Amino acid sequence: MRKDLPFLRFVAAAVFLALAAYIAAAFADGSSAPDTVTAVRVSVKKTVCAEGIVLRQEEYVTSPFETAYLAVSEGERIKGGSVLFVNTDCLEDYLSFLDSCPDTPYGNTQDCVRAQCAGFFSSYLDGYESADVYGLDDFIPEIPADAVGRIVKNGWLFVFDTDDAELFYEGQTLTLEIVDGYRARVESVTGKRVVLRCREGLGAVLCTRHLDARLIIDDVCGLKLPYSAIHSDADGDTVYTLVSGVEQVVPVEVIYKEDSYCLVKQDKLCEGMAVIK
Repeated sequence: MRKDLPFLRFVAAAVFLALAAYIAAAFADGSSAPDTVTAVRVSVKKTVCAEGIVLRQEEYVTSPFETAYLAVSEGERIKGGSVLFVNTDCLEDYLSFLDSCPDTPYGNTQDCVRAQCAGFFSSYLDGYESADVYGLDDFIPEIPADAVGRIVKNGWLFVFDTDDAELFYEGQTLTLEIVDGYRARVESVTGKRVVLRCREGLGAVLCTRHLDARLIIDDVCGLKLPYSAIHSDADGDTVYTLVSGVEQVVPVEVIYKEDSYCLVKQDKLCEGMAVIK
């Protein structure tokens, strides 16, 4: 039996070394496994400060009279056909008619200027009344020589440029705050330029062309990831996912940025996926 002891010791040593090598290899494999984070869907509220221009649907009111009497108030909502201006030479007849027939529309059309449509009246003119979104950058403001006011109807547009354009998308609704808050809809997003349409609050911006506003976006939803997980190149942003131990490249679109994380749109990347940091 003693003759077998060296052999048994050799076998035991071999088994020990093999076991140690296996444990070391397993440890090495475990230590080299990539660090991952789980993509989790979150929703955040974002406030963007924007400086831009107000565009309205405005029609000039023109007058053939050298001097005229303004028959309506600034900012008044008027009906189509309402008397806006009266020839000063005929003012006495006009006032006498109002005194005698207060509920009857003034009938002498040669002595007055009437509203061509319904809307808000304003005598404030800045030459941007005919500007539109598409030619705004090259637009040259100009006021017609015979213009004495304007009629503003329907809603209004707020056009601005922002570095946070990725937060906006066509059809999105948000809150536009000046003094009060108004609901607005994103009309278009082109590069850094965003166009919002507001159907309320026209009276508050009737004589405002350049506007500073706060935009409150309350529906920014996406998958939360650290910046270290995002890889950018000429083709866009991607992440590396780990599926059954196999790395896969997935294209993503960043829609929100914070100091320590970002949100990406849920598309080819789904909630619950393991993303390599």
